[in-house]
Amino acid sequence: MEAWPAAAHRRALSLIDGLTGRTIILPLTPLGENLPSLVAALDWRLLGRLSRRLSTDRFAGHAGQRLLLLLPKEAWPAVVLLGTGTRLDPDDFSAGLKQVQGLGTPGDRVWVAPNPAPSGWQSAAPQWLQAAGEIMVAP
Repeated sequence: MEAWPAAAHRRALSLIDGLTGRTIILPLTPLGENLPSLVAALDWRLLGRLSRRLSTDRFAGHAGQRLLLLLPKEAWPAVVLLGTGTRLDPDDFSAGLKQVQGLGTPGDRVWVAPNPAPSGWQSAAPQWLQAAGEIMVAP
């Protein structure tokens, strides 16, 4: 197993390990040199598969970008990275939400609140997700 990543926090791993459901959705702002702690913890749990995909699939966390990882042998068979950009765009977010809703039922999906969050996230996204019947957990 790879060494524990410096960007991850043990609390993040506890949160990842406590998630139930079949699909994890991770909204992300543009990625810097280090992955956000929750993403780093998930990547560690997935033995680096997430960071390897990020390096080859041109996903950078910009608004409108989406990346689906199908992991049938893992506790979460589907992981969705949803790029939000630095400012939440209602149209991009709505389009991403509609695509994600095609992946099972609301009880099968868990949204992880982004950290850092794009501007406008706190004032809009939790209400949109709740209205759509989605489950969101915050770090």
